[in-house]
Amino acid sequence: MAESSIPNLHSPYLLHPSDSPSLTLVNGLLTGNNYPQWERAMTRALNAKNKLGFVDGTLQRPDPTKPEYTQWNQTKDMVLTWILNSISPSLATSLEYHTDLRDVWVDLFSRFFHGNNVRIYQLKRTLSSLQQTTNSVHDYYNRMKQIWDELGHLQQSIDLKALQQQADDEKVFQFLLGLNDSFASLRTQILAMDPLPPIGKVFSILFQEEQQRLLNIRPSETIALAVRPGGCLKSSFKCMACGKEGHTRDRCWSIVGYPPGRNPRSINQLSILGNGSLSITPDPDQDQKQQASDQNLPNNKVGRVLHNQSVLAWPASFSTSFTVRILKDVNSSSYGDGMAFIMAENDKPSPPESYGSFLGILDQSTQGGQLHQLAVELDTYKNENDPDANHIAIDTTSVLHPVAQKSLNCAGIDLKSGREITFRLDYEGWNKVLHIYVAYAGEPLVNFLNHRFIMKKTVPSSVYVGFTASTGTYAEAHHLLSWNFTTYELPMKSLKYGEENKIRNIMLKAVVPVIGGLFLFAAFGLPFVLRARKRRNDRVWKKEDIEMLTRNAANAPRMFTHRQLSKATHSFNKGNLLGTGGFGSVYKGVISDPPTTVAVKRISATSKQGEKEYLAEICTIGRLRHKNLLQLQGWCHESVNLLLVYDYMPNGSLDRFIGKDELLDWKTRYKILTGLASALVYLHEECGNPVVHRDVKPNNVMLDSEYNAHLGDFGLARLLENEASVTTMIAGTPGYLAPEVSFTGRATPESDVYSFGMVVLELVCGRRSKGFMEEDSLVDAVWGLYEKGAVLDCVDKKLEGNFNGEQVKRTLLVGLACLHPDYTFRPRMRKVVQVFLNPDEPLMKLPESRPSAISLSFHSSSASTTTTDFASSSAPLTRGSMESLPDAILE
Repeated sequence: MAESSIPNLHSPYLLHPSDSPSLTLVNGLLTGNNYPQWERAMTRALNAKNKLGFVDGTLQRPDPTKPEYTQWNQTKDMVLTWILNSISPSLATSLEYHTDLRDVWVDLFSRFFHGNNVRIYQLKRTLSSLQQTTNSVHDYYNRMKQIWDELGHLQQSIDLKALQQQADDEKVFQFLLGLNDSFASLRTQILAMDPLPPIGKVFSILFQEEQQRLLNIRPSETIALAVRPGGCLKSSFKCMACGKEGHTRDRCWSIVGYPPGRNPRSINQLSILGNGSLSITPDPDQDQKQQASDQNLPNNKVGRVLHNQSVLAWPASFSTSFTVRILKDVNSSSYGDGMAFIMAENDKPSPPESYGSFLGILDQSTQGGQLHQLAVELDTYKNENDPDANHIAIDTTSVLHPVAQKSLNCAGIDLKSGREITFRLDYEGWNKVLHIYVAYAGEPLVNFLNHRFIMKKTVPSSVYVGFTASTGTYAEAHHLLSWNFTTYELPMKSLKYGEENKIRNIMLKAVVPVIGGLFLFAAFGLPFVLRARKRRNDRVWKKEDIEMLTRNAANAPRMFTHRQLSKATHSFNKGNLLGTGGFGSVYKGVISDPPTTVAVKRISATSKQGEKEYLAEICTIGRLRHKNLLQLQGWCHESVNLLLVYDYMPNGSLDRFIGKDELLDWKTRYKILTGLASALVYLHEECGNPVVHRDVKPNNVMLDSEYNAHLGDFGLARLLENEASVTTMIAGTPGYLAPEVSFTGRATPESDVYSFGMVVLELVCGRRSKGFMEEDSLVDAVWGLYEKGAVLDCVDKKLEGNFNGEQVKRTLLVGLACLHPDYTFRPRMRKVVQVFLNPDEPLMKLPESRPSAISLSFHSSSASTTTTDFASSSAPLTRGSMESLPDAILE
């Protein structure tokens, strides 16, 4: 055989007989995000086949006149086909007009490769948080080794200069790893730079961005972004005053002067800390570092920060929640003096001598009513009239003599612990009561202090809200980490009754001085008469409004007389008592026209909250019709008698069958859960204006004679539309409340989904939950078994294995998905129903282990709702027009 006919086995043009156009060289198609891994695998595969030169540019294209050109062209097309086989169809389509293999390779590189920095950052962040958890030591080591090896590949160093660059990059990565998520956008831009800028440049970029946020926006926006870890960032530095890039607004102001109304001194006591929080008084640690140039220690200092727009104080209700942290001076063992939430009559700075025990609220010259404001102290120093050095106090005209105070030791909270503490203040405009809730951040809020006062007599109708803080003999830092404030106007009463009362009052004021003989009666008896008449007018007015609303509604509940219902229940005989709740009792009765067995709920005459829930129930459930909702048949509103009439449920409520001797088979349990899910789909999506139930639990699931589920007790329900806030008060039952409701006080369809998930676990497992975040809770137990692959071990032992294993497993996984602490990962109820009805419906994806708790905050606004949100992340909530439940009814 001639020597020239022997093929060169080392030639890149050589194709093996097994090489075909359908060959795929790597596992996993290129989709874009996986480009680094795909590129490494494809490079290895092409190198193994001696074809890497076609894509890396080392193999030159031969002269078309040479004999080897044909073989080169054939092999090039074959390699191009292999690459196209290894990428997603959509990507392949976008590359089909490329004929040069090198062009394809470069195109993919330019699209998806943005340097190794982002990937290195991701790997280091994963490595810093990696823990063994439920993995074996072998699996844990393999996972870490995989990350180490990839880091080693990405950080290859071949000389001293490269080693120095790698060390500098390591400093940048460490700095970026510790940044708050509020800088996520800017962090991504820095990581996209190749090579990475030096650490000094990175610091300069981020420091300027921090200052930009403080100076580039109005005062209210400054607070919002300063304490909002998830706040939006700008991609470049652009002066908001002149619109030009290249400088910050403070520099522009130094040239053209400060805009009207902008006083640079208004923020000189504030500082933005590296963790995204706002320091109201100077940080002792920072001040100590400046002693060489500034001998003013952080003692006897005052700080105040207010929202730049006034908000409505009355007639209104408000809710505000905030998280703070108080730290002492590292050089001292003592604290002082504290901080306060304030509703001020103006936006002026704190009085000049208001440091120390005055907390920046008042000073000696303004004590005793000079200023009209409300303040809630968080006091860390014991003065003469204080219970201790760890208390809450409510101040109006005097700091020395608060209207209410209570030691936080009663709640197990220590203001001086250095921990993050969350407070929520709810003022009920109807009842004139301020409720104060408190807890360490991440734990459910508990009611700590309630105080009744009239806002109208305390502050002007419009106030400025914010915080004050002070130090005295000792220094401490006051950090505001998040803040949310919501106020909504309460509608005035019916004009008809308002005008009548106004005319009546005018006549009385004119006649009483003339009729001397009635002076004693006017002085002592008239107020009681007027109060009784006012209550009677209110009852008549509310009754007429309910009649009007229900008269126009289809299938509206009928109005009963008290006499009819008294007769039906044998004068509410104890023998007919079915149960007692928080706001009244339920009796079994038989109405005669037509003869029907009913359940009659009697609202306590002394319960104001019960009255509001009574009205809410009529106007919410009264218009709803669904086979799995407990139907409201009628109502009665006579004098102090508030009564609701429902369908009678022979088998009572579902809680009777959980953890009790009475047994429900699996088929019945599954039917109950399916019916309950269908009811929630109807409320959330199908009934017109969506309704959030807010109290889904076994006690509120009633069972008819065939054990069909009927969701009832709509006293806490709220209508939703598209534009505003639903509620600002926490309502519901601990253990069934979604985590975000415990922290923010707002209910959503997703919080109903969470409650449903708890009902699922209780019914399948046959035991009640201990409550949210309790050790050895039902949720912990089910998650633990799921992680071990033994989730069926949690099923109620009383079933004795008589159930469809696959169906039970799917049901438990649905329950766990509904209980995800992050509401954005919970399924919609429609998806739940689809899973229950169709065994082939794909399940929701669950993490391998129980996800960590996540605290979210919400904000919204509308024409009648003012909301200022300074929290970490937000999701819109809506508030219905309540056209079937006027706000005035709830007075």
